[in-house]
Amino acid sequence: MRILTQAPVGSPQPVITKEIGGVRVTYAGTLTSAHDITLPDPVARIAPDADGTAECGPSFPRGKIASYAAEGGALTLLSFDDTTEVARRFCPSGMPDLAQLSLPVLQKAASFAPDDMPSLVVLSLPVLEEVGYFGPTGMPALTSLDTPLLCRAGAFAPSDMALLVALSAGALTYAETVAPADMPLLPSLLFPAMTGCGTFAPRNMDLLALLSADVLANLSGDLALIGLPALASAIFTAVQTVGGSVRIIGCSALPSFSLPNATSIGGLKISDASALATVSTPLVETVAGDMEVSEIPLLGALSFPALGSLDGHITITAAPALASFSIPLCTSTAGDMVIHAANLTTVGISSLISIGSGEKIDLSGCALSQASVDQVLEQVALMDGTNGSGLFGEGKTLDLSGGTNSVPSEIGMVDMAIISARGAIIITN
Repeated sequence: MRILTQAPVGSPQPVITKEIGGVRVTYAGTLTSAHDITLPDPVARIAPDADGTAECGPSFPRGKIASYAAEGGALTLLSFDDTTEVARRFCPSGMPDLAQLSLPVLQKAASFAPDDMPSLVVLSLPVLEEVGYFGPTGMPALTSLDTPLLCRAGAFAPSDMALLVALSAGALTYAETVAPADMPLLPSLLFPAMTGCGTFAPRNMDLLALLSADVLANLSGDLALIGLPALASAIFTAVQTVGGSVRIIGCSALPSFSLPNATSIGGLKISDASALATVSTPLVETVAGDMEVSEIPLLGALSFPALGSLDGHITITAAPALASFSIPLCTSTAGDMVIHAANLTTVGISSLISIGSGEKIDLSGCALSQASVDQVLEQVALMDGTNGSGLFGEGKTLDLSGGTNSVPSEIGMVDMAIISARGAIIITN
């Protein structure tokens, strides 16, 4: 099949519509590079010749293409009016003058990743329902990205959209990865239908104030809020399990964070959260990794009332307002416990009988009351390697010195002698 382009390649052209096996591709502007439409079998190609003609392979089912991967050119309009499915890739790129990209009936795509279209202002996929990878990027003029019917995605990861103020994914129920990024003007990000997710990790959104996935129940990967300095509200009220870590980093306006229905998480890392005053995880029973908290100047208390075990270490630093840390039901950690907080008066570890392979409990530089110092000594004295406890002996260190930590009472000194007799090092005021 030979298709006339109506003018030699490189010359200004009016809007041109090419019909190839039932799929129409519309061009406008100057045609300067090859534009390929490929099929699983056979392959069809549109490639302008020097005389302004193009060759095309055999026809294929109407409405379905395997891939479109044009690069460069001076197109201003690119329209796939009848394309309902992209079997492999849709990834045109390097089109500086493209002002309109239209796929009005696209319902399904294995990969949708157009790139480097600095003049594109609006991108709407009104009937797209399923996509393997959704990653449009490099669209600095885009103000609106609309996918109202998209319900399932392998990855939902649009990025690099400096002027984007509206992103719609209201029907999305599941995505293996949710990772939109680099959208400095986006004010809110809502996923009202999402019930399941692998990793949820939006990042680098300077003005994002509201983030909500209020029916999201289970995550197999991380829940990571990173580089969201204006975030004031993060709503995850239905989350029950997080297979990966919960990470809150660089969310300097977030006043509180709550997972009211979560029973297990893979780890916890909080840092650079200067407005964070409360963290609530009342039902979490297991933490399958480390707990690391730092740079939280307003957090006054940290409590995990249902926590039974932590398969990692505990490290809390740069927490000047922290007065209380409590894990009253936790019987074991898998590593060190290090808490450096100048105003910490109370540590609740009344069930702890093992720190696993950890080598130290370091509560130096705090303000522990005598009751808290005695309780820590009592629990460590119980770590004698019997009745399911770990052995806190030779090679282990308990540091209760420095700061304004209280000296032990007479009862505490008895426990100190027990611990010392096992070969452990004890340091107190």
